[in-house]
Amino acid sequence: MAEVIVIVAVFAVLTYFHKECVAFLALLLQEKDEGRYSGEETMTKRLYRALPFCYCLILYPLCGHDNRMLLVIGASFLYLLKKDYWKKRRQYRKELAQLRIQFPIWLRQIQILLQTNTVLSALQLSYAASPELMKKDLKALIAALQKDAISLEPYLRFLSRYQLAEVERAMKLLYRYQCVGETDCDRQLNGMIQTTTRWLRKQRQKRSEEETAIYQWWGMLPLFGVTVVFMAVMFEMIIQLFGKGVMG
Repeated sequence: MAEVIVIVAVFAVLTYFHKECVAFLALLLQEKDEGRYSGEETMTKRLYRALPFCYCLILYPLCGHDNRMLLVIGASFLYLLKKDYWKKRRQYRKELAQLRIQFPIWLRQIQILLQTNTVLSALQLSYAASPELMKKDLKALIAALQKDAISLEPYLRFLSRYQLAEVERAMKLLYRYQCVGETDCDRQLNGMIQTTTRWLRKQRQKRSEEETAIYQWWGMLPLFGVTVVFMAVMFEMIIQLFGKGVMG
């Protein structure tokens, strides 16, 4: 009973100073890449959601100090704390993989449209057929260029949350295409085409290697099953031999 009173007292103190405690824990537990995945979902919000589960520790002395209960509470707290982070990180990586394929294809469309249009007009014409993943950023880019067509900042903000060097390089090429004179346009366009071609080839090769690796792992499953069965048979034979030796 005394332990329950102590735990309740500790929780009472922590509840009174909850802001300071949560701030310290958020600083201690925050992931280095949280800002990239979480957006507005901060570690502080996740802590406020997960910490109430720790009140189950009050039941620990009443359950005969069963360490399995501590394990369940700890695992549950970690899951509640990390589940949104894991979910958004998985979604971010999925979008990143899609973008590595979709952006070069969209850039090819831009290259074709630039032969008879300005950069702003090409962006506007490409909006309808652009990937859904890019529409929000593309709309913001078009709106920014309509206000200031010679600013570099809108180009650099385009899909910047994914931190892809290839996207930044391509947008700088578009900016240069917008700003240079007509005599240099062909050279800029050819450079963009070469960059996109290399990128598309690289992404297709990478995707093919990933699919091949998955099939290789599936192909190893039967071999793994045979190995497990063989080891089980050998282990049983060894036990029988040692058993006969002891009996003899």
